[in-house]
Amino acid sequence: MKKRLYIVVEGQSEEEFVNSLLAPYFLSYDIYIFPMIIHTSKGHKGGFVNYHHLKNDINKLLSSQGKDAVVTTFFDFFRCPELPYKEKWSDIPDHTKRVTEMEAALNKDIQDFRFIPYIQLHEFEALLFSSGDGFKKYFDEKTNKTLQDIIDL
Repeated sequence: MKKRLYIVVEGQSEEEFVNSLLAPYFLSYDIYIFPMIIHTSKGHKGGFVNYHHLKNDINKLLSSQGKDAVVTTFFDFFRCPELPYKEKWSDIPDHTKRVTEMEAALNKDIQDFRFIPYIQLHEFEALLFSSGDGFKKYFDEKTNKTLQDIIDL
């Protein structure tokens, strides 16, 4: 039985990560992954600027897919727009615990067993600098050397 996972992502970097790394890996388990960039306004995508856009995209996916499809999110904690139930999570000083509470707030607001929220604690693009391997297929040798020098600092 095919399983489908829709990941609502913040932008093109996350979409490329899902398509290049996650999708091929999960395909070996018969799980089909589809990234969906957040719709921010008519004809525009990318950037998580308000919760209303995210909730609309999640609800559209949930209502258009069968019971075997799962929807999740993949956006950064840093500069995350205001989410529901702010009184439950906004004063938590520990960021890991705050993210957990924010994910619980999303779950409570969406109220669908097929929705599993995920908030990336650390800025996704910063994680790309943990290794230069991911850059090699996108940039020329000179640019890759410059990026590797930055990583090696």
